[in-house]
Amino acid sequence: MQDGKGSDEGEGRGARVRPGGESGACPVGPVLAGEVGLQEEKVGRQSAAPSQEGGAEVNADIETTMASVRQCACQISITASQVENRLIALKTLQEMPRARLNALAGIGECLAKSLIEFIVKGKQSSRRRRIHAMIIPSEYRSGFVAVIGRPNVGKSTLVNALVGQKIAAVSPRPQTTRRRQLGILSLERAQIIFVDTPGIHVPRHRLGEFFNQEAEAALEGVDVILFLVDASVAPQGEDQRIATLLAALQPCPPVILGLNKIDILPKAVLEGRVREYRALLEEFPDGAVSTLAFSATAGQGLSELLTALAERLPPGPPHYSPEQVTDLYERDIAADLIREAALRFLQDEVPHALAVRIDDYKERGENGAYVAATLFVERESQKGIVIGAEGAMLKRIGSAARQEIEAMSGRKVFLELRVKVAKGWRNDAAFLRRLGYKVVKDNRT
Repeated sequence: MQDGKGSDEGEGRGARVRPGGESGACPVGPVLAGEVGLQEEKVGRQSAAPSQEGGAEVNADIETTMASVRQCACQISITASQVENRLIALKTLQEMPRARLNALAGIGECLAKSLIEFIVKGKQSSRRRRIHAMIIPSEYRSGFVAVIGRPNVGKSTLVNALVGQKIAAVSPRPQTTRRRQLGILSLERAQIIFVDTPGIHVPRHRLGEFFNQEAEAALEGVDVILFLVDASVAPQGEDQRIATLLAALQPCPPVILGLNKIDILPKAVLEGRVREYRALLEEFPDGAVSTLAFSATAGQGLSELLTALAERLPPGPPHYSPEQVTDLYERDIAADLIREAALRFLQDEVPHALAVRIDDYKERGENGAYVAATLFVERESQKGIVIGAEGAMLKRIGSAARQEIEAMSGRKVFLELRVKVAKGWRNDAAFLRRLGYKVVKDNRT
């Protein structure tokens, strides 16, 4: 099966490495062995004449030369043996059962994660030193705010608006956000750390279970919960489910009921809509829940929201340095931006069956960065839709994604995309783990 492949600026080329070969290594084998035999033959002819003349010193030089030739031949033999061993090892890998190869890959993944953790700890230590060097007001507040709600209520849009730059993918389609992400806002007297979460919903596959798991885990240990709802529509069953989840928290941190999208809601309807959503939280004691109405896209009421959030955070120094705005690496954000571009252009049947894996993300000095990614779909028919006629759709997705990645990273980007089919990947636990989605519990009946 061939991969669908395309790039926004042209196709990148990769260097090929021969099995067992190393950069700058010379070829070994019959050619050099023949050269050694030729050298021995020449030395043998040279040794005949001096022996007839009885030149003792010349004979000694010949013996020394012969010894050097034999040593060289021995080294060549050892090198040839090493190459043979490498070829045998490669053949063994080819014949090795898939389960054992997966196990080896898992070991490599664990080692890589350990290295990343080591690097991150070093960065965190450096970050703490910078924070301690700051002058922190005595009344400074800092803490975590979980932004929770059903799909498509505007959680990521709100976090982007409050942080002041785009750090999370957004689209009109539900379930754009697939994992927790921090949005860090450092103010003069407070640091508010937003925990953006996937929308809580009734899952239909293992990936959906992961979404709910991520959202529910975000409620643990936070200082404030922002329960976000869509004020333009009446409460849904998923809103009730979240309200029940919050009521069961012991202890429950301060809760703010945030009614978003009031810019598309007639003012005459807003008051009644507030009552409808407040009724979901009637189990909470009086004064335990505050209510604010705002619009993330229009910016209306956001300053009041920030003030209310900061007042509810505990006193303390910032957790992150002021220049940091998220906890994700650029390659992780790039994957979300590619998927966001795909969601924007693709038909209804494809977006939720789409996953993005970053295969390569490397700097190219003054030439910017090179990014290679694979888009996974569940069926061959979906693959054709993503690629489009003569690759037109894939090029369109790549062009839009490249512009977003360049805006995020602040440098020129060469983006190469390919499309592959991974049948039923949303219910494939092993494949989900390889993408970083690990379902701990199974709620299906």
